[in-house]
Amino acid sequence: MKKILKRAAVIFVFTVVGALIIRAAISTDKSVFDDFMVTDESRSAYADGGKLTVGTLDLKHYISMNGYFSAYSMYYVEETGELQITVRYNNSALDYTKTEKHEDFEFMLVKRTKAVDLTGKSAGDIEEETQFDLYDGEYYLPETVDTESRWGLYKYRKLIFKNVELTQTDEIALVLAPKGATVPSPEDDALIRKEAYDTYFDMQNVHYKDQPFEEYKLSKSDKKEINS
Repeated sequence: MKKILKRAAVIFVFTVVGALIIRAAISTDKSVFDDFMVTDESRSAYADGGKLTVGTLDLKHYISMNGYFSAYSMYYVEETGELQITVRYNNSALDYTKTEKHEDFEFMLVKRTKAVDLTGKSAGDIEEETQFDLYDGEYYLPETVDTESRWGLYKYRKLIFKNVELTQTDEIALVLAPKGATVPSPEDDALIRKEAYDTYFDMQNVHYKDQPFEEYKLSKSDKKEINS
């Protein structure tokens, strides 16, 4: 009897440890939609100039302010003004945002129109302490969104924003908002902006002046796709 109980205890421990390891691996998996996506705009720009100037940014250790989503795998094409970014969120976000289905919310890109001095701030300080002035910025909605589910826990979206004028010093954030939420324009008064801001679920700073893009060199497969 003791041997049976001992074996059962060992099996239980290994099962728990194994489950924790698997869960940890799943929670850190950011390989979905991680690659640069070749678009028709990229093909046209490459055909015209014979090159693409692509910047990339590693956001793998970042998470939104409320923890509802995490953005990673970011690419910016200077010639086309195309910004690609991948987001991952837990299916439980539906409960926290009080939405019933994934189609009930969407992601928006916001570029700050007023400069804020973040000199000397660490990435953690910026994420936790700096309030991004969401109702004083330029808004962009993604024109292309690819979705995928994995492990039954997470949902992934590849967002492509077009005609974004972005420099190394621009500060931009990704916003999780109800589907069809008000998108204020720079001409709207402060009250309209504030009312729109109050309906948003969550946000994540994804680029600021102390976080420069690095050059992304097109791979052989990228060039093959571009020339196809």
